[in-house]
Amino acid sequence: MPATILELGGRYPGAAVLFAAPLTVAGIWGMVTRPSLALPLVLLAGVALVLIDFLAGPYRMAEQKARVAGAQKLNRQPLVNQPRMEFTQTPPRQKAAEAQAGAQAEAAAAQALAADAEAVAAEARARADAAAAEALAAEAEALAAEAEALAAEARAQEEAAAAEALAAEPEAVAAEARAQ
Repeated sequence: MPATILELGGRYPGAAVLFAAPLTVAGIWGMVTRPSLALPLVLLAGVALVLIDFLAGPYRMAEQKARVAGAQKLNRQPLVNQPRMEFTQTPPRQKAAEAQAGAQAEAAAAQALAADAEAVAAEARARADAAAAEALAAEAEALAAEAEALAAEARAQEEAAAAEALAAEPEAVAAEARAQ
């Protein structure tokens, strides 16, 4: 039974991940939130894994011996009937030339990426400069509008003072006439 459990991880590694990942997250979460409860459970799980490995050891050894014994069978076919593989070896110069060409291609690709990055950075700087210029123009417009408002207010005060002076002039003339 333990060997069957261990073989599942070899045959279906995705299933092992489906169990291992949530258990790891739950263990870490438990250690953070409730260490007094999670620590004994983690220790118990560790002891269980060691026990399963210990119990599966003889099965694993027997399986390995069977594989080794099966691999030692001699091929009793005559050499004439065995297929021969012909290897074409590339000369070292050709390998070096291929490696150099690959390195040059990678360098060219890196230079192209660097040039693209520089172009993107320049475009971003230009956009930032344009935005700063627009902000300065808007600030200048706001200051001009404020200056116009202050000038209009000063004109209004001047006109009000002139109107008061005109309104006070007949009273002054009447008071002067009364005084004489």
